[in-house]
Amino acid sequence: MISPALLLTLAMAAPGPPQDDAPISLEAAIALALEKNPAMTAATAAADAAEARIDGAISTFLPRLDYIESFHRSDNPVFVFGTLLNQGRFTEDNFNVEKLNSPDALNNFQSSFAVRQTLFAGGTNRLALSGARLGRDATEEGRRKTEMNVIFAVVQAYYGVQVAERNLEVMEDAVAVAEEDIRRARALFDSGLATEADLLSIQVHGAHLREQRIAASNLVEIQRAELNDRLGEPLDRRLSLLTPLTPGEAQQPKELQALEDLSLTESPEVRQARLQLESASIGHRQARSTYFPTVDLQAGWESDRESFTGPGGTNWMLGLSLRMNLFNGLGDRARVREAEASLRETRAREKEVENRVRLEVRRAFLERDAASERLGVAEQAVGQARESHRITQARYEGGLANVTELLRSHNALLQSEVHHLGAVLEARLAAAALELATGTLERDSEAILP
Repeated sequence: MISPALLLTLAMAAPGPPQDDAPISLEAAIALALEKNPAMTAATAAADAAEARIDGAISTFLPRLDYIESFHRSDNPVFVFGTLLNQGRFTEDNFNVEKLNSPDALNNFQSSFAVRQTLFAGGTNRLALSGARLGRDATEEGRRKTEMNVIFAVVQAYYGVQVAERNLEVMEDAVAVAEEDIRRARALFDSGLATEADLLSIQVHGAHLREQRIAASNLVEIQRAELNDRLGEPLDRRLSLLTPLTPGEAQQPKELQALEDLSLTESPEVRQARLQLESASIGHRQARSTYFPTVDLQAGWESDRESFTGPGGTNWMLGLSLRMNLFNGLGDRARVREAEASLRETRAREKEVENRVRLEVRRAFLERDAASERLGVAEQAVGQARESHRITQARYEGGLANVTELLRSHNALLQSEVHHLGAVLEARLAAAALELATGTLERDSEAILP
C-alpha cells in the first residue's frame, strides 16, 4: 500500500497546470511566440529540410559504395560453367561434353563490393548544389518573413487585450454614470422637476449601456484567447500584461523614397523573388546540361563460393564508361524550352513582387502618418468631451438642460474615449506595419516597444 506521505511527495513533484495571472511583458511574449508558435515551428522545420537538401546535393560529388550479398542455384549450363570458373573449382573433368550440356545444379554464394564515381556529368551536380543553396536562402527568407508576421501578430493581440480591457472599464464607468443619472432623474421626478418620460429615457439608455458592457466583457475573453493562441499557449490561460499601451515615441521620419529603396533590399519577399530568379536560371542551365556526356568510374570486387562460409574464388574489375545522349525523343529539347519559359515567368514575377512591396510600403507610410494625426485629434476630442459632459451635467442638475442634452454629452464622452483607445492601438500597429512592409521589423523594434 502506498503511504500518504509518498502520495503527497508525488503530487508536489508533478508538474501543475499553467499559473493564472502569470506576469508577462510584451518582449517576453514575443520571445515565447517565436519559440512556441506553430508557424515558427513549421518555418524552422522547413529551414532544416532545406539545409538537408544541401547535404544531399553535396553527396553527388562523393563515390557510391555498395555491398551486395546474393545466393543463386541453377543447372543452367552457362551459369554452371561460369560459376565454376568464378569459384576457382573448374577442372578438366568439366570439359566433358555431357556435363557441359547437362550439368548438375550448382549453388553460388556471392559477396561483392561495387564503387561508382561520376567524374563528369555536364555540371549537373554543381548546378544542383547551387540550386540547393539558393533554396536554403529562400527558405530562410521565408522563415524571416514568418518571424516578422508572428511579431506583428503578437503585438496586435497583446495590445488588443489591453484595449478590450480598457474598453470594458469605460463601459463599466459608463454604466455607473448612467446609474447615477437614473438616481438623479428619479430624485428630480419625485420632486416634480422632471417628467416620467425623462426618467424612462435615462433608464433605457442605462439598459443599452449594460448590453454594451456584456459585449465588451466577451471581447476581452476573445482577445485573451487570441493572444494565447499566438503565443502557443492554452487558450484558457490568463496572463497579466506588464507592458502598457502608450503612444509610441516620435521617431525621426524617413522619406518615402528612402523607405521604398530600403524595402527592395530588406524585404523577405523581394529577396525570395530574386533567389527564385537565380534558381530558375540554374534550372535552365541544368536542362541544357543533359546534352553533355557523362563519364563514370566503376570498380568492383567479388567473392563466389559454393557454401556461405566455404572457400571460393575472388575477382575484381575497374573501368570507365562514357554515356552520350544522342536522342531522347525530343524530351530534352522540350525541357529546355520549359526552363526558358519558367525563367521568363520568374523574371516577370520578380518585377511584380517589387512593385507590390513598394505599394505596401507606400500604403503603410500613409497609414502611419494618418494614424498619428488621428491620434492627436482623438486626444483633443477626449478632453473636450469630458469638459462638455461636466458642464452639461451641471446644467441638467440646475434645470438648465434637458435629458436629451445629457444623454448626448454622455454618449459623446463614451465614444471619444473608445476612439482614443483605438487610435493609440492604430498608431502603434501602423508604425509596426511600416517596418513589416520594409522588412525591418524585429522583436526589439522601437515601433512596438515603449
